[in-house]
Amino acid sequence: MKKILIINGHEKFPNLAEGKFNRTFSDLALEHAKNQSMEVQSTYVDEPFDIEQELQKLVWADLVILQTPVYWFCVPGKLKMYIDQVFLAGYRTIYTGAGGKDYGKGGLLKGKYMLSTTWNAPEMAFEFGALMDGRTVDDVFLWLHKTLNYIGLTKAAPTFSCFDIVKNPNIDDNTKCYQEHLCSYVVG
Repeated sequence: MKKILIINGHEKFPNLAEGKFNRTFSDLALEHAKNQSMEVQSTYVDEPFDIEQELQKLVWADLVILQTPVYWFCVPGKLKMYIDQVFLAGYRTIYTGAGGKDYGKGGLLKGKYMLSTTWNAPEMAFEFGALMDGRTVDDVFLWLHKTLNYIGLTKAAPTFSCFDIVKNPNIDDNTKCYQEHLCSYVVG
């Protein structure tokens, strides 16, 4: 049986970022996994968490689904704090300090990960000549992909992203697309 860890990286900012999309997508992933008879654990970084329990969840999981909004072209501060605190405490649990030519090869986890992001930016912001000038979501999150690789996780699926969710939210279409993504890549 596949074991799924869902990390909701949303950090609430009243009247600005309430977290509806990320909560909806985290719930969809949870429901999908349960419908596939998978074991599921979850973490919401905006609530208190126990570092040792989080390390055990990471070791336990076959697949980590990281659901995050994008704040200033990065993850929210509480998700970054989660990564810093949990991963640093995970020395010899989720990674070793391999150095020299083996730097980056000390990851102890054997699972996979999937990244799902929500953006205020419209998709056209990634076109050449626009703000992101042809860069992709994965370019923006190279640091996160490499951080997850560093602890031994490999990418299980293309990054899923929803754009323009503040000014032009389209919950129904985005939800349908995410459900299709889950059906394609999160299978028992």
